Amino acid sequence: MSTYEPGTVAVATVRGVPNVRVIRRATGWASGVEIDGTRVFHPDGFAAVTDIRPLVVLDPEDHKQVAQLLNRLQDMSYSAHACGAFSCLAEALRSLTRPPKPAEPKGLGAVVEDAKGGRWTNTGQDMPNRWACATDFEWGDYADIDAVKVLSEGVQS
Repeated sequence: MSTYEPGTVAVATVRGVPNVRVIRRATGWASGVEIDGTRVFHPDGFAAVTDIRPLVVLDPEDHKQVAQLLNRLQDMSYSAHACGAFSCLAEALRSLTRPPKPAEPKGLGAVVEDAKGGRWTNTGQDMPNRWACATDFEWGDYADIDAVKVLSEGVQS
């Protein structure tokens, strides 16, 4: 099973040919480039498509997409001096290729992992900032956590 959603556009190596543009379908990758004389579809489970690098597809008329990029750039602006404008812009664009944030698990003791590898636990307290990060010794609200993966749904009451 792929971690990419159908419709994801990427550059990949296809049957050993590098830098081929592909699009994710429900059960595999498709390319519009002829390789070995045919345009191809590659079902999951075959090693024909490797080195997948998702591309950013932005619709300048989609205010949500533009706002997401702008917010990411603003979040990174404090470090623009240290990493350089090009690196910060590249990271902001990379952030748009990541899967969407998972829904908040509501169970007591639920655990999520953030983009930096920190693990946050739902303390179950009926208050804002009920999530605790053992890695950074912080408290936060789920909306403010850059969660990328649910590790445990916790205990449901």
